[in-house]
Amino acid sequence: MGRKSYKFKSSGLRKKENRKLRNQKVITRPIGIKTPIALGKEEGDLYAVHVNPADQLKDNLRNLIQTNFGERIGRPEYGANLISIVFDLGAAENFIKEASIKIDNAIKKYIPAITFKNVSINNSETIQTANISQRIPGDSTGLALLDLRILFDIPALRLQNQKIDVLIYVGG
Repeated sequence: MGRKSYKFKSSGLRKKENRKLRNQKVITRPIGIKTPIALGKEEGDLYAVHVNPADQLKDNLRNLIQTNFGERIGRPEYGANLISIVFDLGAAENFIKEASIKIDNAIKKYIPAITFKNVSINNSETIQTANISQRIPGDSTGLALLDLRILFDIPALRLQNQKIDVLIYVGG
């Protein structure tokens, strides 16, 4: 009985063939539509899209925080529902505490890939001690603009200390 012979002709690439693989064009695939919705700049794209997972998660987080209960069709409990506390803003500390709880609960429920750290008021000139002081120019309704800064991590993508700023109208 003779020995089996093995042939390795199809088991790899030669050096000159390997060079062709290094210079291949990277194809990016769309992950989701950017908000606010805009027309796409690339040929064949109807809308502007995200190709980076971190950007898509940040966009999803901003939409989650700005959404109130009942605004999303088919998901009546989707969102952070900050409207329930923005019109009862008495003190900045209480607002931050309540907003942190609501944002943390929404993130844990709908975007578990994000680890919430904290929320703060971005512009210190907006709130003086306990009252809203910066009014929107030309607004007679008594609304003010509150700039919240949300700090978070995305452990799956190994991104630490990410932040987004969310603008919320405050009344009262």
